[in-house]
Order: sequence, then structure tokens, then C-alpha cells
Amino acid sequence: MKLVDNIKQSLSFPSELVAIEACFTSKGAFYGAVHLKREKDEIVMGQMKAGNNSNQVLETFPSNLPVFIILTGRRVLVKEVKNTGPDIKEEVVMSRAFPNVALDDLIYNIHTIHDQVMASVVRKDFMGQLIEEISSSGHRLVDASIGIYSIWPLLEQLPEEELHLGYHHINLKTQTIQHLEEAGQNELQLMGESIPAQYAIPFAFGLNTMARGTYNSDQEQISWYRRDWQFHNLYKKSVMGGVLGVFILLLISFLLFNHYHNANQTLNQGLQSYDSQLKMVESLRSSYNRKQQFLEVNGGSNSAFSMMADEVAATVSAGISLEQMSFYPLEKYLKKEKLVRFQRDQLILKGSVENYVFFQKWLDKLNAFEWTGDLKITGYQEENDNHDAHFNLKVHLQ
Repeated sequence: MKLVDNIKQSLSFPSELVAIEACFTSKGAFYGAVHLKREKDEIVMGQMKAGNNSNQVLETFPSNLPVFIILTGRRVLVKEVKNTGPDIKEEVVMSRAFPNVALDDLIYNIHTIHDQVMASVVRKDFMGQLIEEISSSGHRLVDASIGIYSIWPLLEQLPEEELHLGYHHINLKTQTIQHLEEAGQNELQLMGESIPAQYAIPFAFGLNTMARGTYNSDQEQISWYRRDWQFHNLYKKSVMGGVLGVFILLLISFLLFNHYHNANQTLNQGLQSYDSQLKMVESLRSSYNRKQQFLEVNGGSNSAFSMMADEVAATVSAGISLEQMSFYPLEKYLKKEKLVRFQRDQLILKGSVENYVFFQKWLDKLNAFEWTGDLKITGYQEENDNHDAHFNLKVHLQ
């Protein structure tokens, strides 16, 4: 179930985003943006960009990255609501904070800071203008938070009691925020990163957002852009998954084809080798049949040579190819005397064998015959790494 939850989380919530602060001072708007990406169990900061125009700031980042915005400064109105219980409804908090304002005209966040309840609001029409401004840059605004108090739990983890972050002076002890007209210029150490002061709020906001892994705003336009981003994210991952699946199938097909192609080649080589051996056996059988016919015609069907030839032929296994079997082989031909001399009481065997194990077993069978005397290997030469060999064998007959 954890794997399924992780897949759902990756499809619904981004692992890479642009966090931007929109801070409004008496001198105008300031936008500071940072690119954050989750890599395994770490959140890595990428590009940073600041300026007075949101489109110019956002054009630094790819348009497919979702945008998370935090609104700060003069456009954000914050009020503390006292005498609230733990189960008080948001509508009651807002009616106490802004009793004469219609809630439909406001976008608000409510934050509980220890025993204090802080209500932060902006006007809905202003938020709509900001959403349209960001969407005109080609980016999708998928979530919004209002006021510094939305990242207060993260700020409380810092060792300092007083912070100067961008255009804000924050006192963690008194839980108060003072907005400044000039941004700080010093670099700050936040979560192991050295951050220029003007990027401290968007960095902390983006870090807090990715750590929570949930959305904050249910504003209609923002929800629409969020669903649009989720659809495109699902579509992109589906396409990438499909391409990856096709690649894996092609790779598996190639590996299987290569495997069976090699196996087929090995099989064909084996068949060719066995075919050659079968042809030699057939040739030997044909020669044997001719000799048998000759012996029958000449009244020698029961001769000792015929019996020994039969017995030798019976010992030849599939791993041995017998190329020559000569009883009383020719020793010398004397032209002047017109005489032929034979080596008496000898049998010459020549052929090939797959390996020495086959050869040794065959020798054991030959030695077992009553007519076998001295058996001498006159030649044994391996032809390749597979131990195929040619042999010459001289058998003394007794």
C-alpha cells in the first residue's frame, strides 16, 4: 500500500516546483522565486530570480513547473482573534476578525500560533488579477498561501529569535512581523543552505510546502489550474511510462532474439557435425556390407575377419567416427618381384572422436575382446578447443 500511496502522491503533488514570494511595499511589488526539486530524501535548490515583474521573473523557469505563491507585505491584512476555543469554526474566526466584510470578497488563511489565532486575508479580486498575471507567463499557479504566519512552524526551528528575511523583520519570541521598505542584503543560513536575504521567504515557503506535501488553497481558479497541472503531469508520466515500456519490450525482444539466434546457430553446428558423423557411419556400413557380400561369395561369411569387423563396428558410439578399418594392412609393394607384403596379425583403425573420454571408453571395449592383443595408439591429435581429435590405432591380433 505504501508503494501505491507514493505513486498517488507523485501524480497529485509535484516533486519539483517554483516557490515565489509576492511582496507588496509602498514602492511597488517585489517577486522573489526559487526552484526546488526533491531528489531521493533531499530537497535541492536550483535557480533563483528576483524582480519587480512576475512575468520576467517566471520566464527564468520552465513553464511545465507548477508555481506555489506566498503573498506578503502591504496587500496582506493580518488580525489576531482572541478568546477562541480549540473547535471554533473558520467562519466564526473570520466574522470576529472582519465583522463588517463579506467573506465572499476575501481569500484567507487562518493559522494557530501557540495560543494565538491569526487570520491573514487578501481581496479576492486582487488574487484573481495575480492569477491571471502569472498564467499569462505560461505557468500554472497551483497553490497560494497568505502571510508569513503560513510558514511560522518552519521559522520557529531556526536558532535566532529575531530574523531579517527579505522585506520582513520577524520576532519569533513576541510572534510579531514588521514589514520593511528595504530588503536585507546579508546571506542567511537556512537548513544548511546559504540563502540571500531576498530569497529567504520563498525558499522557506517552498521547503515547508514540499515537507507538508499538501495543498493549502481551495480558491476556484487556483483549483482549476491545479487540476490542469495534475492532468498534464499524469499524461506526461503516462507517455514516458509507455515509451519506457515499449523500450523495455524491444530490449527484451532483442535479447530473446539474440539468445535463440545463438542457440539456433549452436544447434545447426551440432546437427552438421552429427550429420557428418552419420555419413561416415553410413559409409562404413556400406563398406562393411560390400566386404560381407565378398566374403559370402567367396565362402568366407564365417571367417574370423568378419566376426572381428562386426564386433568392432558394434562398439562405435555416436561420439566416434571410424574412417578406416584394415585387417592385415599393406606393408610394402615390391615392383620387381611383383609381390605384396602385408602386416600379419594386425588391425589398423583410424578416425575421429569428440573427446578423450569417449576414446578411452572405446579402448576399454576393444580391450575386452578375446582376439585383442597389444593395443597401441600411434597417433592422437586434438584439432580445437572443444577437444575434437583424430586418432590412429594399431591392434595386435591374437
